Amino acid sequence: MQVTESEIIKDGEKDLIDSIKDGLDLDAIEELLREQIKIKQVECKTGDIVVHNDEVAFKLDFEIKVKLPVIVDRDGNFLPMKPEFDEDQDNEKE
Repeated sequence: MQVTESEIIKDGEKDLIDSIKDGLDLDAIEELLREQIKIKQVECKTGDIVVHNDEVAFKLDFEIKVKLPVIVDRDGNFLPMKPEFDEDQDNEKE
């Protein structure tokens, strides 16, 4: 027996997640990125010849793919876990 509309629950869940996102300490997240991420795929996408400080230089553009899930408990403490990489990266073993 349904006692409330599922949309009400979904809207409440979305509001809760939005509140948590708004209260994130982005400096702490940045530190987590530096400490927790082990980059698995780096790809040089493009390159170009540029002028830097009045000298010819070479600019290389890299793409680094990584997904960092952040899990927090009800007290706002970070709960560590391994990063999840894109599916095509999962097929590439070290």
